[in-house]
Amino acid sequence: MKNTKLNENDSLLSFKPDEHSPDHYLVQGDIEIAGIIDCENPIHCCKFHPNGELFSVGLSDGSIKLFKKQNCQLLYSLIDDDIRQKRLPVTSIRFFNRPNDLNQDHYKILVATYVSGFIKYWHYPTKSCIFTIFDKELMPLSIAFNNSFTRMAASGYDCKIKVFDVGIVFKNKIK
Repeated sequence: MKNTKLNENDSLLSFKPDEHSPDHYLVQGDIEIAGIIDCENPIHCCKFHPNGELFSVGLSDGSIKLFKKQNCQLLYSLIDDDIRQKRLPVTSIRFFNRPNDLNQDHYKILVATYVSGFIKYWHYPTKSCIFTIFDKELMPLSIAFNNSFTRMAASGYDCKIKVFDVGIVFKNKIK
């Protein structure tokens, strides 16, 4: 394992050097651990933006951090009053990216689920929650969208998959 700092043109994130000894990890095949991002809070999920420019992490305190790919600079931290009150983990993150959508603002939306029962649509450049779905029985762990991003399936602790028609809500809330 190498402790390297990647160049800005590299396709991976740059990290702080790994301080563990080489025998700390078992890595098989042609793969290396380039380094580590220390978020100083347990991480429950992470996701690259589809364009590869951002990297997001969902933390145990309910906050979401978005980093710039090239230098791991923290760009945005997403949290609102609902999340501050509950302080429960983010369980999944999806970037909203409808194909053939000409509105560039729609590519700046992140959807997150929380153990507290929230599903939140965030416009991350403004750090604002666009809208919230709350289901205290679901306690969502995972979400998925259909190809047109008009339907969202959410699954959680209640052993059910709930499908939401988010196309109408999205059309009314985000122009």
